Amino acid sequence: MMAKAKNQAGKTSSKATSKAKAATPRKVHAKIDSATLPDDPAQLTELGDAHLREGSPADIAFAAACYEKAAQQDYPTALSRLSAMFRLGKGVRKDTQRAFQCALRAAELGSPSAMYDVAVHYRNGIGVDQSNAEAVTWYRKSAEAGCADAQSALGYAYFMGILDLKCDMVQAECLLRQAAAQNFPTALSNLGALIADGVINGTWEEGIEMLRRGAALGSNECRYNLFCQILKHKERLQDPTDTSFIELAREALLALEDAFNDNYSPAYQLYDIAAKSILEVEREQTNRPPRAKGKSRSGRRRR
Repeated sequence: MMAKAKNQAGKTSSKATSKAKAATPRKVHAKIDSATLPDDPAQLTELGDAHLREGSPADIAFAAACYEKAAQQDYPTALSRLSAMFRLGKGVRKDTQRAFQCALRAAELGSPSAMYDVAVHYRNGIGVDQSNAEAVTWYRKSAEAGCADAQSALGYAYFMGILDLKCDMVQAECLLRQAAAQNFPTALSNLGALIADGVINGTWEEGIEMLRRGAALGSNECRYNLFCQILKHKERLQDPTDTSFIELAREALLALEDAFNDNYSPAYQLYDIAAKSILEVEREQTNRPPRAKGKSRSGRRRR
């Protein structure tokens, strides 16, 4: 009889423990009372960031509640985070107008990244009427405030002559160089390729160095463009004394493999060319046997 009572008590205790676990904050975040949250906007934003990284629906909803309370105090970072959530419908109901309003308020408070976001909203007509003029205005404000995203985007716009801007290579180069100086991958890719192709003043080696920097940062665009530059000068592979170029070609091939393994589709088109041009030279120079068919250097099977 006592054993039965103990078992029953154990079951009751187990149920109580289960209920306690079910009532942990993670399970009730979506219904949290904002009055129970801290008042400091920086603390709120930090708390929201921590829960956003957790990634569960309850955590994301809790992060949105934190950002909402901080945004009510005009905290720029929280406004920007909330803008992205409304734009994507992540943790909140999708509302592109609200997303634009949050980004605009953060931009008015001086956030360079929010200025860039406002430009993107105007450029694509997200939550606001599309306007190239407004987009350029906000890109320029953001670029002048040091935002590499904006410097790169505006530099490319000047290069292409889009967004109702006239093609201006001086402005394009200036802006792309500013973004590249911050190691912004897209700027490194565009500027590196333009310099290497002789479109913008500089040496081929300078352009290649930019592409190498971007490739080292994980930019698939830079990896791809680096290999394209090797193909444009592949006749140099036939000269066994040109060892520096052959070493660069090997580096570019490995970078292309990384892009391939990262599912960067343009890399697929170049892989057969790579096998015919560089792999043969690599084997001749190192006397190594060919790699196993269908395998990359990482051992992952090619698609």
